[in-house]
Amino acid sequence: MLDRNRFLVEHAAVLLAVYNGAKRSGTGATVNYARKMNREIIIIAPITQHITREGSALNLKL
Repeated sequence: MLDRNRFLVEHAAVLLAVYNGAKRSGTGATVNYARKMNREIIIIAPITQHITREGSALNLKL
């Protein structure tokens, strides 16, 4: 799965993740890799449904 997630990040302009902030998880590793790759990241908190956005490469409007 790690290879799949890296492939997805490497071939995407934007990462959309439903993510609770856990650092030691597959989603956490993928989000951190996307940060290293300077990707636009949109995170939806699973419980609160709060949306945060990191990066501004594409300047998307939500």
